[in-house]
Amino acid sequence: AYVEADPVAAALDRADAMRGDAQALAAAWAGARVLLIDQDGSVLADAGGHPLDVAAPALLAGVDAALFLGLDADGGAWFALDADGTDVDAPRRIDLRTAAAAWPARDSAAFASARATLHWRRRHRYCGACGGALTFSRGGWLGHCVQCG
Repeated sequence: AYVEADPVAAALDRADAMRGDAQALAAAWAGARVLLIDQDGSVLADAGGHPLDVAAPALLAGVDAALFLGLDADGGAWFALDADGTDVDAPRRIDLRTAAAAWPARDSAAFASARATLHWRRRHRYCGACGGALTFSRGGWLGHCVQCG
């Protein structure tokens, strides 16, 4: 297990001002770190149990399907994506409890946030008022009904 010196200082900046800027999100996607999370809520990981390092531009789903998690202290963007919508295979899958016990606070907190939000999005794909399909904006955090608005 590896440990951060100051987990509070290492927290992701939610970068709310970027969430509504499609161009800024697309630019950030080019060099982003992407957590791939399956339907069971596990993250795709390498043989060492760390989040799989996949180049964001190689993922066919792209930034429009991703959830923007924020920026790290170096300005690097973090996103999450439904692994089931990709063709990526991984040596391991790590559940949230295992990650929380073994990963640095920033990584496990980003995973927890991504897992919860992607879970919500999977189960709320349609409008509660009219049943129309939802589209997501603001970095994947805001659902909008295409039918009734």
